[in-house]
Amino acid sequence: MASRHTPSKVKAKAKASGGQQAANDSKTGGQGSPFGMLKFSSDNGPIQIKADSLDLDYKNNQVEFKGDVHATQSGTTLTSKSLKVLFGAKFGDIKQVIALGDVKMMQGGRWATGQRAVLDEVKHTVEMTGEPVIHDGPDSVAGRRIIVYLDTEKSYVEGASAVIFPRSNGKSDHEATD
Repeated sequence: MASRHTPSKVKAKAKASGGQQAANDSKTGGQGSPFGMLKFSSDNGPIQIKADSLDLDYKNNQVEFKGDVHATQSGTTLTSKSLKVLFGAKFGDIKQVIALGDVKMMQGGRWATGQRAVLDEVKHTVEMTGEPVIHDGPDSVAGRRIIVYLDTEKSYVEGASAVIFPRSNGKSDHEATD
């Protein structure tokens, strides 16, 4: 049976096990891909979630936050209209996080937007749909669907469109041709 809580803002903290992947992220800082920082692992501390309401379904091991959702963990922020968290056998063992409606994920100079984002902790992927766009500073990549493979830091973009601003490598033009 699901219970419903509707205070003006609901705060929740969740922890998940991260295993070897979390150890790898702590070494690289999770900065290789735009989504490297979005692994909800216990090594990154608690996840703090605020929303207008939440539905907790013990039987199906899930919780859904609704209305003005704002989730943060270690400097990473995710906002959306709703956020569903699916747990494994143990509550706190996150299997999947599904954000719907005006999704925005941010950390530092990187952010991603779309209408739907699925962070799959089992497959170690993030899939964004609904006109997704990933920004890294002034650069951006857009498409119909973007899948980021967190373990390999590779991405697949369906219907890709990119805007990339070349960076100076610190050499003058004549040094580069010598």
